[in-house]
Amino acid sequence: MTSSRADKSGVSRRTVVRSAVWSVPVITAAVAMPLASASAPVDQQNVQVASSCWQANFGGVLLSYPQYTITAIGNPVKAGSSFLLTGAGIGNLVVGVVAGAGVLTLLSSTEVRFVLSQDIPAGQSAGLQVQGLHREQTSDAYILAVENIIGNANSNPADDASGQNLWGRYSELLGFIVGICG
Repeated sequence: MTSSRADKSGVSRRTVVRSAVWSVPVITAAVAMPLASASAPVDQQNVQVASSCWQANFGGVLLSYPQYTITAIGNPVKAGSSFLLTGAGIGNLVVGVVAGAGVLTLLSSTEVRFVLSQDIPAGQSAGLQVQGLHREQTSDAYILAVENIIGNANSNPADDASGQNLWGRYSELLGFIVGICG
């Protein structure tokens, strides 16, 4: 039989089937699009490493030490991403994790690895902070740099590292070594 019968509404079964077949890709695409658009475009994803000096007044003596901030832009930076803190005499530093969780591992006398143990959500930050010195030192530069990023395209390598200089002098007044960042 070559002709199709129209139902009471005047629409044939063939027309209904043809319309249904063509609507499946449109429905599938409409459902898939929100998932695809949930990620920021690659050129809007980045991991920004910044440094500054935090300061505290302790017994009338100003202390200042480097701190490093890792910010996820566009997409989260996933747990397992790693960063290297480098500088001469790195074992002389007392380093702590701030604003986020991670694990520090001393690799050598010049390198410490920081590995995130939790994600940094897009638009938020985690970081490291030098909190003291074990002995006096002359000016040394300490740089935190991206080693391996998971979950973010990290599209701007210019933001991958940042550093500060740190001096350390013994304070007779306080009885410990005072850091001077700058």
